[in-house]
Amino acid sequence: MINVQQNAITAEHLQRDAYLYVRQSSVRQVYEHAESTKRQYALADRAVALGWQREHIITIDLNGK
Repeated sequence: MINVQQNAITAEHLQRDAYLYVRQSSVRQVYEHAESTKRQYALADRAVALGWQREHIITIDLNGK
């Protein structure tokens, strides 16, 4: 499946910033569902694996982490 996704991503896509929106519905969920937050942050590693440069990955986390 990675090969199909990699073929769909063009050099033009990789010139753009990738935005990662990390979200939990409440502060309580931030503490009780830490694994979910970790998995969401791991999506940045996935973007790197697909070809984005780390400095072009912008993370938005309204919970303040």
